Amino acid sequence: MPSLLLVVLLVEVAVHLVNTIGAATINNLLWNIYLALPTQFSKEAAEKNKVQKEYLAIRRDLNATSSQDQFAKWAKLRRQHDKQLQQLEQMKASYDASKAKFDRIAGIIRWSATSGVKFVLPWIYGKEAMFWLPNGWFPYYVEWILSFPRAPLGSISIVSWQTACAAAVLLFSDAIKTMLGFRLGEKPPQKQPSLLVLFGPILLPRAIGYYQRLRASSAAANQPIRPLPASTFRALWILCSASFALLVLALPVFAPENLFTLTSSRLQIPTDVLFNRLTSLRPNNALTQSDAVLRAKFVNLESRLLYLQYGPDALASCPFCVSDEPKTYLYYALPALLAPHLFNLVALSLATSGTLVGPEASRWRRSAAIASAVVAGFDIYSVSTYNHAANARAPRLSELQMFFWTSRALRHVALGVLDLGMAALLYVSATNRLFAAPADPASRVDAVTRGLLATKSRLSAVGIVKNTSLRDEDLRARTAAYWMHEGRLMRDVMEDREVVEGVNDALANRINIQDITRDAENYALNMLPQLPQPPAPEARVG
Repeated sequence: MPSLLLVVLLVEVAVHLVNTIGAATINNLLWNIYLALPTQFSKEAAEKNKVQKEYLAIRRDLNATSSQDQFAKWAKLRRQHDKQLQQLEQMKASYDASKAKFDRIAGIIRWSATSGVKFVLPWIYGKEAMFWLPNGWFPYYVEWILSFPRAPLGSISIVSWQTACAAAVLLFSDAIKTMLGFRLGEKPPQKQPSLLVLFGPILLPRAIGYYQRLRASSAAANQPIRPLPASTFRALWILCSASFALLVLALPVFAPENLFTLTSSRLQIPTDVLFNRLTSLRPNNALTQSDAVLRAKFVNLESRLLYLQYGPDALASCPFCVSDEPKTYLYYALPALLAPHLFNLVALSLATSGTLVGPEASRWRRSAAIASAVVAGFDIYSVSTYNHAANARAPRLSELQMFFWTSRALRHVALGVLDLGMAALLYVSATNRLFAAPADPASRVDAVTRGLLATKSRLSAVGIVKNTSLRDEDLRARTAAYWMHEGRLMRDVMEDREVVEGVNDALANRINIQDITRDAENYALNMLPQLPQPPAPEARVG
C-alpha cells in the first residue's frame, strides 16, 4: 500500500493539473473520446453531422438561386431548407441535452476523484500523525497550528501536509512555466507584489504577540483548564448544527437552476433557441410558468444581465421590477438575501443566550451580533455595487460571471465559518484555555473558604485516626514496636563508617545547620499559637 504522504501529494498534483488544464477542456476531451466509441449516441452524432452538412449545402444552393428568375427551384430548395432546419434543431437540442448530462456526470466523477478525495482524506486520517517534529524545537502555538485539527500535539497533521504539498506543487508549476518561457524566448509577466508579502512581516509578529498576550492574560487570571460545561456544550451544538446546515445549503444541488449553465448556452443566444433547448430538458417537453415569464423577459440583454446578478426568482416573480431601473430588483431580492443572515443571527442569539446556555457564552453575545451585522452589510454592499454590465462582453459561457450563484455559495460558507469561529471562541473561553476572566472577589473568598474547610476536615480525620491508634492496645503496641525497630535500624546505619563520613561531609561543606535551625524555629512558631506573656511586675518605690 502506498504511503499516505505520497497519496496526499499525488492528489494535490491531480487537483492542480485539473485546475490548470480546465474543466471544460477535460470535458471536451472525454466527450470526443466517448463519441469515438461504437455507441448508439455516436451514431446519432454522426447522423447529426450528416444532416448539418446537407443543410449547409441546401442553404448554399438557396443563396445562389434567385427567387425571381428561378422561382420553382427556389421554392423547392426553400421547403427542403426549412425541413432540414427543423430536423437539425431537434437533433441539436437532443445533442446538447446529452452533452450537458455527460458534462454533469463527468464533473461529478472528476470532482470525486480529485477534490472529493482531498476533502475525505482529512476526515478519515485526521487523527494520524504524518510525521513528528523534533521535541522542543518549536513553541506550543506552532505545534498546535501544525497539528490542527485533530492530530497529536507535536506532529504534522494531514491538513498541514496537504497545505504544504499544494504550495510546493504550485511553486514547482510556476518554476516550470518560467523555465519554458525563457526557453521559448517569452518575457515573463511582471506581477505586482502580493499584499501578503508587503504586510506579512508586519502582521505576523503582531499576531504572534497578540496570541502570547492572550496566553499571558489567561495565565494571570489563575484559572485552571476545566472540562467543557454542559451549558456551553448546548451552545456548541447549536452553532455546529447551524454551520452544517449553511454549508450544506451552499452546495450547488440546493441552488436555483441557471438556464445558461443548464442548456450550455452563451449569453447572446437567441431566445427561441435557448428555450427550445430548455424544453427538451423539461418533463413532458413542457415549459413551466416561471420559464414562460423568463422567456418573455429575455428579449433584451439587460434582463439577462440582471438575471445573472439577482437570480431567476427576482426576474420571474417581481411584480414592480423593470429592467430600466435595476435597483428595483435589489429591493425585491433583499428579503431573500437577508434570510440566511437572519437565520444565522437567531442561531447566534440562542447560542449566546444567558438563560439558555449560561454566562460562559453570554459574554460573546455583543461580539456575535456585531460580526453578523458586518457580514450582512458587506453582503448587501457587494450585491448593490456589482457591475452587471461586465457580462455583456463575454462571448462564451465559460467567461460569464455567475454572480448570483457565486455570491449565494460564498454567503452560506461565510456564515458557516462565522458560526464555527464563534464555537471555537466559546470552547476556548469556557474551558479557560484563552480569554479566561479572573474570578470575582466573592468567588475567590468562597473558594478559599471551601479549601480551608476541606483541609480542616482532613486534619480532623488525621486526629481521629491518631487518637484511635493510641487508645487501642494492639495498635499502640504495633506503633511502639515499629519505632523501636526504626531506632535500632537507624543506629546500625549510623554506625557504618561510610555513612558517618558522608554525614560529616554534608554538615561541614553542603548544609548550613544554622539556617536549618532558624527555618525550623520559624516554622514551629508559625504553626503553634503564641502563649500569652505574663505582665511585668510593677516597680514600687517605698
